[in-house]
Amino acid sequence: MQYSLGTRSFRHHLISITDIARFAKRAQFTSIDLWATHAKNLMADPHFNGPWLSQFELRVSMISDVEYTQQDNQHTSLDRIERLCEQAWRWNCDKIQTYAGSIASHESSDYHFQHTVEQLYQMTERAAKHDVKLLIKTQANTLADNTASILRLLNKVQHPALSIDFDVLNIWCAGEYPAESWQQLNAYTRHLELNNINSTKALSLFSPKQMEHFPADAYASTLDGIFDYKKFFEQTDISANLDTSLTWYGDAPQKTLQQDVSKLRQLIAEKQPVAILNAANG
Repeated sequence: MQYSLGTRSFRHHLISITDIARFAKRAQFTSIDLWATHAKNLMADPHFNGPWLSQFELRVSMISDVEYTQQDNQHTSLDRIERLCEQAWRWNCDKIQTYAGSIASHESSDYHFQHTVEQLYQMTERAAKHDVKLLIKTQANTLADNTASILRLLNKVQHPALSIDFDVLNIWCAGEYPAESWQQLNAYTRHLELNNINSTKALSLFSPKQMEHFPADAYASTLDGIFDYKKFFEQTDISANLDTSLTWYGDAPQKTLQQDVSKLRQLIAEKQPVAILNAANG
């Protein structure tokens, strides 16, 4: 996996993009998952762009949106896609991430589902004109909140530039087994996100609207929370080239992120010899 530092980790910290880039390089991240709010604010200074970031041996893996797809305003959604694509072009990035509406799949009417399908098609088509892929994030309280609904969306939209940003914890929060979901969705997945929490009590709050209001102690470092990532990686075969975001919403982001990426590299390195041996014996 290619580890990507989520800049949303620093949304409440007084830190520059230069300091973030220096930290990412020092911690051996290979890329940055650039929060759209940060990308927007950096547009005012032409100095900050893809070539500038490459000096740190880094790239932007994805521009992550901050808004839900607006159900009642197609023009607003398309305008937002244009802005995200402009930001992606600035950073030599070919992926932008968004959400599949703002209503849970079990609460969605047929009309709402079809309207979202049409909207996502238009948004994906607009992104494709800029040679950018649109990624739907697996997320609670959207039409991408479980595997069946995600597959239904992909089948109905039917656009080669539409892919999935697979957030493992969000799939687990939906009551599914992420390893099984991965088997069905990995062919459509262009990005992976790893997060963790300390208690199942936090599950009801785990949605984009609530993330900013989470108590800091509700979060856990990737390998120390209630979801067992070690087991997940044992049960899945994830490409070494897949961009994988780490974002920390609690305190001390630099310390936690550096520890997380180091532990994950070690975990994956320990898994590889076993996988190679099994393949040889198979």
